[in-house]
Amino acid sequence: MMMSRIFFAFIVPDCTYTQRLYEEVSDSRRKQDAATLAELYGIGYKTAESILLKAGEAKLAHRRDNPVEVEHLGIDEISKKGHGDYVLVLTDLKRRIVLDILPDRQKKTLVRWLTAPPAGIILTKLTFVATDLWKHYRDGVQSVFPHVAVVADRFHVVQNLHEVIHEVRRKAQKAAQTEDEKKQLKGLRYLLLKNRQNLTGKDKKRLPELAESHPDLYYLWELRQELHDWYEVRTIPEFARITLARWLRAARQLSMDALDKFCKTLESWQTEITNFFEQRITSGFVEGMNSKIQVLKRIAFGIPNYDHFRLRIIGFCD
Repeated sequence: MMMSRIFFAFIVPDCTYTQRLYEEVSDSRRKQDAATLAELYGIGYKTAESILLKAGEAKLAHRRDNPVEVEHLGIDEISKKGHGDYVLVLTDLKRRIVLDILPDRQKKTLVRWLTAPPAGIILTKLTFVATDLWKHYRDGVQSVFPHVAVVADRFHVVQNLHEVIHEVRRKAQKAAQTEDEKKQLKGLRYLLLKNRQNLTGKDKKRLPELAESHPDLYYLWELRQELHDWYEVRTIPEFARITLARWLRAARQLSMDALDKFCKTLESWQTEITNFFEQRITSGFVEGMNSKIQVLKRIAFGIPNYDHFRLRIIGFCD
């Protein structure tokens, strides 16, 4: 009888597997999906999936007993099943944890969550929110918390400039007529996105050559470097606006449609972009979870149920 009691003490309540198996399979450091885990531990797919979902439920239960007071909120999105199908990832930027997953990126969905967050999440001390350059996020936050400062996430601002650089580079490569010109433009994808301190000897030799053959591409590299350096300066929003205005004037002198469009975006987000210098917050750590998010995106094809997908992410990402 005693052995029976000891044995059952190691069984997870209402389940047919042990606590040790539960802890190993649900370890958030793993990067395997349910099918891989099932094969690895010799258990059924449904059992592996049940363990992963239970891990997410356990985190939510712990949070209800130990509420999280959020001061810096991150709002980011990931594509669940391809272009146009997004879920919204809400994070605590101080604790660097995932708070919740919303089924879409609509303003009304975000407003509903901000107005009545789930049990265990307290927003009364919210002071800053970092978002990408999607106006519905900014408008949604300001409609619920008009006095909270919205910060345009640095990573996404620079990423938008990278897209401009790629577009201009591709056009130049497509317009190249001679083999020499095509050779000059080959392999520029990563060079144009490199910071000065990361340049190799070969890069340092190639940039002056690029300035001679394709000055517009070289000036784009310089502009990107200047924007990077601008973000590194320790200053206040008021001074940052002055130097950003100088950058915009220099950028417009290149008379590139894609770059001009980017400049208009910066102008319309000027307050949120320069708010970065008041509180240097960024949701970039979400991008640092890329390996886990990529796994989750792959297994999303097998999880049509949004609630299950939400639990998997919460259980998977610390």
